[in-house]
Order: sequence, then C-alpha cells, then structure tokens
Amino acid sequence: MKRLYRAVSLIKITKAPLNNNNWLRLLSLSLAIVLWFFVARQELAEMEFGAVPVAFGKLPPNMEMISKNTSNVSVRLRGPRSILATIDSNKIRAKADDFPHEVNEGRVVLSVRPNSVSAPPGVDVIEIDPAQIRVTLEKKAIKEIQIQPTFRGRPPLGYEFINFNVIPRTVRVEAPRSVVENLVFMTTEAIDLSGSIRTLRERVSLSIEKPNVKLFDIERVELNIEIVPKEMDRLVPVKIRLEPPALNMSIYPSEVLLVLRGPELQLRDLRSENVSVVAILDATYEGSHTTPLVVTDLPAGCSIRYLVPDHAKVVIDAMTQATAGNSVTHSSGLSNAMNVAEDSNQNSGREEHYAPQSGADR
Repeated sequence: MKRLYRAVSLIKITKAPLNNNNWLRLLSLSLAIVLWFFVARQELAEMEFGAVPVAFGKLPPNMEMISKNTSNVSVRLRGPRSILATIDSNKIRAKADDFPHEVNEGRVVLSVRPNSVSAPPGVDVIEIDPAQIRVTLEKKAIKEIQIQPTFRGRPPLGYEFINFNVIPRTVRVEAPRSVVENLVFMTTEAIDLSGSIRTLRERVSLSIEKPNVKLFDIERVELNIEIVPKEMDRLVPVKIRLEPPALNMSIYPSEVLLVLRGPELQLRDLRSENVSVVAILDATYEGSHTTPLVVTDLPAGCSIRYLVPDHAKVVIDAMTQATAGNSVTHSSGLSNAMNVAEDSNQNSGREEHYAPQSGADR
C-alpha cells in the first residue's frame, strides 16, 4: 500500500505544473527512493540489548507497587547492520502495559510488547525476554508514628547528653499497608554532638529509610538537645584539723572519708589538701569530748554525699595544759607537749575503740 501511495503521488506530481514546490517534492521523492534502495541492499543483522529499563504506567487509585520480578528486559533487534552499529544501548527504553483501572491487591501480570520498545526506524523488535512482568500491588494506609532523633558522636570530656525534646513528637505517613504496619518510628538525619558543651537547638529533616513512604504536613522538625556538665562521685580521704589548734589536745580519728558529688571537671583532679575537715571544740577542760565535723573549702558546684565518720573525739590532757602556753616561746615545752600528746594517744588507744558515735562520751 505504501508503494502504491507513493506511485500515485508521483503521478500527481508529474501531471501538475512544475512549479517550485513540485520540484522540491520531486527531489525529496527521488532522494527517498535512492535511500530505500541503499537500505534494502544492505545486509540484515540481529543484535541483543540487555538490561533495557521498563517503565510502568500510572498506578490504580489508592494502590502501591511493593514488588516486581524484574525492572529490566532483554531486547533483540533486527535491521541493517549499519543502523544497528549506531544504536546507543542506554537510549533504548521499554514500557509495560497500563494497569487495569479496577484491580485488587495481589499479583498483576503486565506485558511488554514490541511496539513499546523505542527502536530506531528501519529496525524491528523480534524478541523481548521476559515478555511479561509480574508485579504485586497493595493498598495504601495512613498512620501516625513517633519521631526518633538520630545522634552521632559524644560531647567532650566532662559533659553529657541527658535529654531531648522533639517538636512535633509525631508525624503522619502514607505507605503500603504492610510497610505501615511495621513502622514504629520515623528517624531524623544524624545530629553530631561532638564538641557540644551546651544545649543545642536544631531544625533537622526526617529520614525516609523505607521505599514508598510519603510524609504528611511536615518534613523537618525542631529538636532541643540538653547537654550539661557531667557529674560524678569522688571519694577523698581528708585529715581532720582542730579549731582552735592546741598542743594539749589529741583527735581521733585523725582522718575521715569524704564523698563529694559535683561536676567531673571540678572533682577529677581534686586532691585531699584542697578540702578541709574541721573539728571545732568549745570545751577547754580535761577529758574526752565528741564534736561534729565541718567541711570547708568545697569546690564550686559540689555537695557532700557522705562524711564517715561525721564526728570526732577530742581528748584534752590535763598534764600538758600548764605547758601548752609556753610552747610558743620554748622549744623544750613544745617537745614535752608533743610527747605527752603521743602518750595520751597510746593510753587512750588501749582503753577504748573510737568508733563513730552520735553523742558525747565524757
């Protein structure tokens, strides 16, 4: 039929007056005939193109494609060898049949037909493998889920991340029913905490990790991250200092265990001499006296958790009371007072054990 149409056209041209347009038509026809003879005389060949991507039509309403057995097909073409040699395999495309307008959940078989392949003119599609593609459809569902931030790194030494707040806390998502049923929370893009020493306020995007998930209303959330100085407990042995100091007094025990609570930066390098534990005694007469202990020179931001014991026993020795005043000006008096205090310490040690007490032992 095409040849007949061309012949009729040629007759019409020859019968018509040979004006400029007819001359152009005649020239075009002549060139087409020459090209046709040139192509017809060429040797035909076949060539296979693998991994040709397949496009799919519009999905039915409220349906989502959750799987397919393949996304590519292999196409075999036949045509003049010179044309096949010039085909760019990356430009060949195929398209599957459209979905039926009314379809149920489950498997649907779609055909890939030769006329859907984008082959150049003069080339025929002789084979498509596979010629049918199996896809699985599932209804869409909507669900409101929690937003879970994602963090990377840690604050520097001495600081810690203790809490966060997300605004809003939830987001509505639409996805295939099976995907929605398994969604527990929606994550955010990772927030780097490295080097942070104070509360952060960030606006971050939500991270869609599963396919076919659509967000409603929002795509970014506001995130407040609370970072504070890290606290720790520190056990420090501290010697008890007597106030007012006197040579005729002995104190038991001489050392206490102090547990402090406070910022790690303050307590990490704390030494015993940085803290004072003082026994303040009002009594001046001889005998054994129980007195509470007072902690002074606490580091900034620190508090006392435990003080063991929380009181001490002070023994005033009457034998050295008379020489205590002379110890300031006479070295011999100082030596005697120290010896007497040591003897008193030994005698008291033989008489009783100085366990922690809550009342006076006189």
